[in-house]
Amino acid sequence: MPKIHSIAIRGIRCFGPSQCFEVNLDQPLTLIVGTNGSGKTTIIEALRYATTGLCPPGTSRGKTFVMDPNLYGENEVKAQIKLEFTGIDGQEVVATRSMSMKQKKTVSTFQTLESLLEINDPASRFRTSLTGRCADLDSAVPAHLGVPPAILDFVIFCHQDDSLWPLSEPTVLKKKFDEIFESGKLSNIITDVKKDRKALATSYKEGKVVFDHLMKERERAEKLRRRIEQNKIKVEEL
Repeated sequence: MPKIHSIAIRGIRCFGPSQCFEVNLDQPLTLIVGTNGSGKTTIIEALRYATTGLCPPGTSRGKTFVMDPNLYGENEVKAQIKLEFTGIDGQEVVATRSMSMKQKKTVSTFQTLESLLEINDPASRFRTSLTGRCADLDSAVPAHLGVPPAILDFVIFCHQDDSLWPLSEPTVLKKKFDEIFESGKLSNIITDVKKDRKALATSYKEGKVVFDHLMKERERAEKLRRRIEQNKIKVEEL
């Protein structure tokens, strides 16, 4: 069973870039409490970003997610979120996402840096480290957790600003449910089954034509064999 053990945050919103803030998540339940502005929502946002790679809504694609460099009198602030968890297959996984916010005069630029995925298999003691684009982690982390990205986004780590999505318009609601239940995969499977069925039907028709031809040839061969036997008997009688 997958379990999230801890999350470390640095340079995100109220958590400064000079110190790493770590939250240990105990089993079976961890309550996050605190006064307004203490960072409760930020922890959930960090969990959501670590597992799905999605920035919180209303952050201008991450620009207000990372701490403002102007608050530190710097041109750049580097942020990092590190998630430690046990995967569905029992492997110990550490997913690290790094970001930066650069300030140039009046223009601020948010950038995702190289991500890191560390996998340790306790059974074989084999350790793997993978570096790459965030897109790789976006698919790898949900796969190790055994949870579809849509459920992580809309259910488990749903942002408070999006918590009323079940009351959305029917079209929007259907789209979200399709993502949650992965209806697209089912549609693809049905399409593949129809293609395979059509191919098998075509193959059957072609095979039946050959089979019918062979049966006719077999009957013809049997008739010839009987005629040959009859002719042999006649020759012997002569």
